[in-house]
Amino acid sequence: MPEIMRRIQPSPTPIAMLVAIVALAAVLFSLSSIDSETVSASHSTQGHLSLAGTLNLQAVVSTGTVAQIAPTITFTNIGSSSTTQVAVNADGTYILQGVPAGTYRVDAAASGFLSARFATVAVTSSSLILPDHRLTAGDVNGDGGVTIRDISAAAASFGQGITGRTDGQGRFVDVNGDGIVSILDISAIASNFGQAGPEPWDGAIATRRLAEKPPVGTNIGVLRYWIAETPFVNVFKGASDWISYPDGDSSTFSDSAVVPLRSDGFPSQVPFTVGTSTQLHDVRSLIFSQSGWEWPTGDYTFIYEGDGDVWLDYDVGFTQFTSAGTYTVNIPSTNSFGIQLGITRSNVNDAVRNIRLILPGFASVAATQPFDPAYVDTIDDFSVVRFTEWAPVNDSADFVGNRATTTWANRIQPNHSTQATEQGVAYEYIAALSNLASVDPWLSIPHRADDNYVTQLATLMRDSLDSDRKVYIEYSNEVWNLFDFPFSIQYEWASQMGINLGLASSTQPRIAGQRYTAKRSAEIFRIFETVWGDQSGRLVNVLAGFTAQTAVTSEILSAFHLAQINGVDINPTSVAVDAFAVGPYFGGNIAQSIFDAGQSTSTTVSQILDQLAADVPTEGIAFAQSSQAVIQPYGIPMIAYEGGQSLWPLTDASRADLTLVTKLHDANRDPRIYDIYRAYFDGWYAAGGDLFMHYKHIGKMDNWQTFPTLEYQDQDLATAHKHRFLLDLIAEFENGTRPLP
Repeated sequence: MPEIMRRIQPSPTPIAMLVAIVALAAVLFSLSSIDSETVSASHSTQGHLSLAGTLNLQAVVSTGTVAQIAPTITFTNIGSSSTTQVAVNADGTYILQGVPAGTYRVDAAASGFLSARFATVAVTSSSLILPDHRLTAGDVNGDGGVTIRDISAAAASFGQGITGRTDGQGRFVDVNGDGIVSILDISAIASNFGQAGPEPWDGAIATRRLAEKPPVGTNIGVLRYWIAETPFVNVFKGASDWISYPDGDSSTFSDSAVVPLRSDGFPSQVPFTVGTSTQLHDVRSLIFSQSGWEWPTGDYTFIYEGDGDVWLDYDVGFTQFTSAGTYTVNIPSTNSFGIQLGITRSNVNDAVRNIRLILPGFASVAATQPFDPAYVDTIDDFSVVRFTEWAPVNDSADFVGNRATTTWANRIQPNHSTQATEQGVAYEYIAALSNLASVDPWLSIPHRADDNYVTQLATLMRDSLDSDRKVYIEYSNEVWNLFDFPFSIQYEWASQMGINLGLASSTQPRIAGQRYTAKRSAEIFRIFETVWGDQSGRLVNVLAGFTAQTAVTSEILSAFHLAQINGVDINPTSVAVDAFAVGPYFGGNIAQSIFDAGQSTSTTVSQILDQLAADVPTEGIAFAQSSQAVIQPYGIPMIAYEGGQSLWPLTDASRADLTLVTKLHDANRDPRIYDIYRAYFDGWYAAGGDLFMHYKHIGKMDNWQTFPTLEYQDQDLATAHKHRFLLDLIAEFENGTRPLP
């Protein structure tokens, strides 16, 4: 390095003096307030279809000097390649009027400063305000970077008066335009040593990075009474909602009466009546029913509190309990009926409550160790777990009564009778499981959650998670999805909110929803960052879009990086997004095309796998490549919120075709799928993909889905080829045979 410095030295300044000046400059610059004193101006939008914003210059405090430096903004229509240049006003503001609809690149430039670029901004029918940006000082010689040459040039003119900001060689050594080259100019240059332009626009690039660990995660499925797994050692945490039946008539499964509940989810009184009716009702609940899994046998511990009569049936064998206490219940074998629990009497003043049915061997630790170690072992190899289906997201809409979707007070609590309802699993359990399994949780915020809900959730996670845990934050799930219920409810909500706010007209509901998604995401990210404060580097802010339609991705990304649209705040504080997530499924049309062609009987499993393998490059990876082309200019990683094979029937008629459904299941169990997955994931990472959250973890295959990698919790890996591949993939990242993205 000293030899290089001597060769490029443009003046007889001694090397020791230059080094001392640079060192002093760095110290002074860190203490100086000049860096933070930038030109400020309020945003304003003039006219229809305009692009506007405010540009600041590092270390420049005089509006007169801004005018002297004369920065410019260049707008390039990406489609037509036409350009328009506008001058920046003395107060830093700029505006381009009469902008034709299209997609634009925005470049800012000023002599002596690094250039900056806003990669893409979509203009449709709205006036847009870009985030404020500050140009970085130091490119004295105009070569696009801040190097020792720039410091040397300024040092050579140190202490000299300068006219027009340049020395005799045309280099802009008077960085701040005050007419003299001083320590302030050199400190500004030295502070940016090594940087190069064009720099990303402020707010248009992540300030944090994904965790440096294997970029492989999983989506865990809903917790319901029919699942083939035991997350909790108290299996009653996975019981169904209470089902009413006529008092004394257990042969009638349900009479659909609304069960009166306590705040902890247990019935307040049994038997009960509804309204003016004199009909009495009892209640029952189901566990492991129709799970298709040989769940653990042995001596279970059964506990309940309160004054009442309780019974167990099905695999337990009918057993009656007339007083609270702790009992041993032997389950010698299991079948598809599972366990049924009923309450025939519960005193309104001392109701039956705190029911527990604890797995064999865990009675002494269940109170402090709520999770089944066998379940934890199935997820602790992954880096990230997406808890979308454990949270009240996809099921948090009108069709389940809007429970737990808006206010924190109505969320489900850890002491609730069951965690297996549409209200989701308590966030306290999500945090505890993440700590125990050493995984980073991915949280999808319910689409109707208010600011206090978000604030309280951020606080709970900050205070509950281990200090080495990151948290991935996403607004709801597939808000763009107008095609599939229940996702369409999220879409309809966001679209109407966007229209109501004036983000787009009622004739553009999809754009309105996508812009509202950007707006609400920015608000949620900011709340989390405010709550987490100096720990916010552990947050990963995630936007998500529709893989098959890159216009959705473009609109959401573009809107997110705007301060305002039509005078409505979108991201006025330029909160950063850390990753953009897509869902690059493949093979989604194979099953339906076979059915539509009447080939369910003639098509073989081998032929289905041939088609699936062919879909890897033409569908899954092609989707990833087209998405990456939109995401990459923003300088953030492309990740997958979901993905994997998608061999499933799309219509009621094809789902009823059991010949076809059986073959789809067999294809997922075939050893060939291991190599198909290898080609798929190789293609994903080659396309620039980073973290991949496979969908999904455990679940029985049926005529609706073939997604899970494990069909039941204790499945032998020799028969679970998708799951075996994921574990092998993780091992490759861990042992270094496959580099991290």
